[in-house]
Amino acid sequence: VQIPLLMAMDGMAAGVDTTGNTAVFMMLNLAQHPDKQDILHREIEDVVGDDRITSKHIGKMRYLKACLTESMRLKPTILGTSRITQNPMVLSGYEIPVGTFVIPMYQMAATSGEYFSDPHDFKPERWLRDHPDFEKTHAFAHTPFGHGKNPYMMTYFCFIIDF
Repeated sequence: VQIPLLMAMDGMAAGVDTTGNTAVFMMLNLAQHPDKQDILHREIEDVVGDDRITSKHIGKMRYLKACLTESMRLKPTILGTSRITQNPMVLSGYEIPVGTFVIPMYQMAATSGEYFSDPHDFKPERWLRDHPDFEKTHAFAHTPFGHGKNPYMMTYFCFIIDF
């Protein structure tokens, strides 16, 4: 009985043009940071040159991936996913019974100073392992599309809805 409700809610949330929104926010971030835009432009010129862009080219563009990841960290495609608890649990000191509707809020962790330095700044370099500004952070601090049951993030950043 609850599965159709969850599917409908996820469908409505995902039914918005998520790809377009993601692209627009990345373009906005790049427009607001011309220095990052220049780095990305040079990478595209180096990798693609005068060729037509292919998936093979995209796979080689590390800075492009870093820009997208950083943009999605700041302006995620979705704010969180919905889950219904399968086991009793304690979230932030609250006892949550089986069957409770919860929404882990991923953006809260992704913009938390606990996990990222300068959490509201657009810094694609934080995702490049060989860059001095690389940040090794908690594996679940940035999960733009969720991650299964994701109990870690549910423990810290969650809305609880009682129907």
